[in-house]
Amino acid sequence: MCIRDRYDDVLNRQREAIYSDRRHILEGDDIHERVQSFLSKVIEDVIDSHTGEGSGDDWDFDALGAELKTLYPISITIEEVLAEAGEALDVNMVTFYLDGEFRAVTNVPPFRFEWSADYSEPGAHEIRVEAMNRYSNPIAERTVSVIVAE
Repeated sequence: MCIRDRYDDVLNRQREAIYSDRRHILEGDDIHERVQSFLSKVIEDVIDSHTGEGSGDDWDFDALGAELKTLYPISITIEEVLAEAGEALDVNMVTFYLDGEFRAVTNVPPFRFEWSADYSEPGAHEIRVEAMNRYSNPIAERTVSVIVAE
């Protein structure tokens, strides 16, 4: 078997796997476990790529954190809330909740809240953001769900 035939064989197997997944999704099959497995593997690979060599003193934790944030964008800004609201609102204060519990309030733009998943239980979590005007009246709200892998 020549290299081109092997290459075509690999492409064909990948195509078959993708169409099989697509068929399962369209038929309504529960693929939650499979997606969780893919997600866990990707996270493990990212961590291994940043911590596989050397000791903790040599690892670039900032780069690791930045790459993990591309998988789990776990910060939300008021700009996102305003974009969803569809108009420029007179935002004066923003309150942040994690799993229904108050976490932070700020009246200083850019109204950020950062949460470290390192100290959270694995599983689904909700971050809710409420924007208020200068009279403390709610003018925008948004909830995002994030999943913390085991």
